Amino acid sequence: MLRFQNKVVIVTGSSSGIGAATALLFAKEGANVTITGRNAEGVERTRKAIVEVGISEDHINCVIADVTDSNGRQRIVDSTLKKWKRLDILVNNAGASITYGKEGFEASEEAYAKTMDINLNRIAGEAQKKQRKIARKLEQKNRVSCDASATLLLRFLCKFVEFVQTPYYAVAKAGLDQLTRALAIDLIEHGVRVNGVSPGIVRTNFMQAVGLTKEQTDK
Repeated sequence: MLRFQNKVVIVTGSSSGIGAATALLFAKEGANVTITGRNAEGVERTRKAIVEVGISEDHINCVIADVTDSNGRQRIVDSTLKKWKRLDILVNNAGASITYGKEGFEASEEAYAKTMDINLNRIAGEAQKKQRKIARKLEQKNRVSCDASATLLLRFLCKFVEFVQTPYYAVAKAGLDQLTRALAIDLIEHGVRVNGVSPGIVRTNFMQAVGLTKEQTDK
């Protein structure tokens, strides 16, 4: 039996890189997967990659959305529940970094706010909603529903290895590390497991997106 047979998974930021590979792996292991991202072409590439390994379209759901927007996040969840009536695993993979110039003094409040919103604030907000939802269901039914048994995966890249010109990204990921630990304690009694994955530096388009040259990436 496949490890995630019939489980329903959302992978944010799955239009490329680690997110795309994660969505493909879940699909190979029998899961129904919602692919999300702002880049429609990237989402389509991931969809095709899944289909090319022999997986039916019935096991794939594509949503073009921006996870920094609350309406976008809600559309992702609503679309998933409409198609499969449940959600078992949420992989919070989407993230971004903004370079701030060679000197740290060039960093702006706007860059800080945007970086924190993308990499930390949105995840904390969604976790809070999840906690409230679980509490309501417990009050109504005195039990944990299937929906509440989801596993929440939080991804952080820059916990131990910092890139040049990305101080706010490092701060956000350090915060995400602690958020993971705190949520794991708060939600375990409700059957929700919260795990963090630190993949380290992986050769993807993200390296170029943060301003690293090919030579720097190779090094």
